[in-house]
Amino acid sequence: MFSGKLVINKNDRKRLQQVVDSARRSWSTYGPYLDWLNEQLEQAHACESSEVPGDLVTMNSQVELKDLRSGTTRTATLVYPGADDCGDGDSVSVFEPTGLALLGSRVGDVLGWSDPDRSHTAHVAKLRYQPEAAGDLDL
Repeated sequence: MFSGKLVINKNDRKRLQQVVDSARRSWSTYGPYLDWLNEQLEQAHACESSEVPGDLVTMNSQVELKDLRSGTTRTATLVYPGADDCGDGDSVSVFEPTGLALLGSRVGDVLGWSDPDRSHTAHVAKLRYQPEAAGDLDL
């Protein structure tokens, strides 16, 4: 529908660009990840919150991910950096490999990412909560 570009709401894109700029000044070791995310944000199709598709993973969305190797399902909430410190166990920062894979994905997508331990493949099985669909536009 949007020619393979990341789809993101305008508010999330603006806030994420500010976070990336701030992080670049302090996280030189994460430079390649930040550069990649910034490039995706600049090329993204940014739409109004009211135009966000109902199956799109946006910031603060909560999803069910099914691990394709083990068959286990976990819940993950995509959050801004720093918000993953709340200790609820399911928060995933957009700066983590899992978060980078989740941003802009859709229900039904198969995601792949690597972390220091191993590579992962998971299916976005369900969108449990999306702020735009719920009318929560100030998160």
